[in-house]
Amino acid sequence: GRSRGEINITLTKENGSLLLTYADNGIGFSSIQDMLNGNSFGTTMIKTLVKQLKGNLEFSSQEGVKIKLFFPYSF
Repeated sequence: GRSRGEINITLTKENGSLLLTYADNGIGFSSIQDMLNGNSFGTTMIKTLVKQLKGNLEFSSQEGVKIKLFFPYSF
């Protein structure tokens, strides 16, 4: 069988932006483009969050999924 699933979520400061990172060790996606073009609840939520925060998004799918959301902040 498979090993246990693992999810990591971090929030860090990086070059004048906040970086929210989600990573898991699941099966990943066959195509990042398919995921971005999808209409699932999760994908829609991510795209809406990026738009609201005026952020940028990076995806990778190697040994699971990694999603990085960069957005500006001012404190």
